Amino acid sequence: MSQPFESPARDPRLQQVLDRSANDPRFRARLLAEPHAAIRDAFAVEIPAEFRIRFVERGPDVDALIVLPNPVAPRADADAEELDDAALESVAGGWQWGAGGSAGSDSSTTPTNSQWWRNSTW
Repeated sequence: MSQPFESPARDPRLQQVLDRSANDPRFRARLLAEPHAAIRDAFAVEIPAEFRIRFVERGPDVDALIVLPNPVAPRADADAEELDDAALESVAGGWQWGAGGSAGSDSSTTPTNSQWWRNSTW
């Protein structure tokens, strides 16, 4: 099962990035253009290249930015009333970093990109 997203107020690493972006226009511009480099140079943290991250600005005409889930392929048994766990995960609302284990997960599995963010220390 996926680990729940912690709000930025509860994730001190992300909160550091957000605080700096609010107060440092040059860092903010670089974060929008080159997030990996901006975080590396500002915090001496190397984010793996395969961890895809993007920061966006909310314009004055937008009250909320929402990232839509990936589309769900039609199923052969579309008339069925119950969804399996995988289908539920793909359409579930709310905030999640992604699927996979946590800091105490089996070391023989490769962490997902979301696990990297959650398990990294700055």
